[in-house]
Amino acid sequence: MGRVAFDNALLLLKAGAKSVDLAIRRSKLPNLNRIRWSEWNGYHRHYIDLPDAIKWAYSLSEARLGQLPPAHTYYQTVSYPNFTLYTNAPVMHLSYQQTGAEQTDACQGEIVGVYGDRTFRHDALICGTGFVTNLDRQPELGSLAPHIVRWQDRFTPPPGDQHREMAQYPYLGKSLEFIPNAPEHQYLGRCYYLSCGASLLSGFRANLTDLAFAVPRVICDIGRQLFIEHQAEIVADFEAYDHEEYPSS
Repeated sequence: MGRVAFDNALLLLKAGAKSVDLAIRRSKLPNLNRIRWSEWNGYHRHYIDLPDAIKWAYSLSEARLGQLPPAHTYYQTVSYPNFTLYTNAPVMHLSYQQTGAEQTDACQGEIVGVYGDRTFRHDALICGTGFVTNLDRQPELGSLAPHIVRWQDRFTPPPGDQHREMAQYPYLGKSLEFIPNAPEHQYLGRCYYLSCGASLLSGFRANLTDLAFAVPRVICDIGRQLFIEHQAEIVADFEAYDHEEYPSS
């Protein structure tokens, strides 16, 4: 649910909603923001050099903690007396029931939701489903995805530490480039992945702080590849350089 659920709840409350209920699966609202802890230069610069086992442990711990809303959003939202947060309330069943004798106007109906052992009736429902990182579900990468190395190809987590989504993350190079799973797909080394799926390898989470460290890696590697590719022309230019600093004697 995270910040977006609270953003929507606060927006509705400010707009004058009679009541807003927010239901979450967890037993309590996440209250630790380890992303904030990680905002220091050493972490951003050198996380990528950690062993894979340590990277996996970092990312797994973060995934288990869950996403929390910003403090200012949380405090604003809970300050409304007509807001209620329900924990241990996974969505079990949803249905729509019309009200009134005529039962012809769809706008006169209500949504009936079962959340854990609770049942609520709503005029409107917003589902905060979150998102997944999966190359196979990204249409723009459809032709590339089958040829990209994934974490499951390079790393086996300890028993009990498996994570299906993280196993599908791309196993990137040090410049956040894709690594091909066969020699004929070396062109993938020119494709860079600045997305949440890069977080496991690099600690990059696609936010502004991380961009300051991730983008220079990409830029330097693009420059490196261009320099190597054009080395013959560069050597020729070097040999042809004939500007004299002072007149020859």
